Amino acid sequence: MAEAFHFDGRPRLFLDDGAPVHQLAYMGSFAECCVVSQDCAVPVLKQLPFDRACLIDCGVMTGFGAATNIAKVEPGSSVAVIGCGAVGLSAIQGAKHAGAVRIVAGDRAPDKLDMARAVGATHALFAAMQDVTDKRGADVVIESAGNRNSLKTSIELVRPGGQVVWLGKLPADDEASFRAEAR
Repeated sequence: MAEAFHFDGRPRLFLDDGAPVHQLAYMGSFAECCVVSQDCAVPVLKQLPFDRACLIDCGVMTGFGAATNIAKVEPGSSVAVIGCGAVGLSAIQGAKHAGAVRIVAGDRAPDKLDMARAVGATHALFAAMQDVTDKRGADVVIESAGNRNSLKTSIELVRPGGQVVWLGKLPADDEASFRAEAR
């Protein structure tokens, strides 16, 4: 197991027996309370409720950043987003912001597909991906659902030489499998 210390190499939290507590990504993200350095702290306006601020920090920055910074979606490209929760909806917005002309959203919940259309998805059917790209496949597929089927589907939707970005995660003891070439 990798040890996570702060940038100065020292832990900030300790168990009763003196053993260091290793914080996830230097933050203690899943803790009810945590101690962070000022470099890791972001001021939140008092007018912004914390239940909204947490979405901006995690979901919005993860999804939008995946489209713009990781996949580097280019103007005119086609993008498929699997899973339309906070992360997926933000990836759709990032793809739209970056200039994607075809954004196909996929989710099992019809209301989430409605939200996806409202924030920039041009299509909401995976079957449509082959139609809207002349059977080429998506230039970029961003997976944010975090299940075996969505991981497999992401490989099936991407064009040869395209890019898949996996944001969803499976439970640690779960496995996913897929063919190396889905077409």
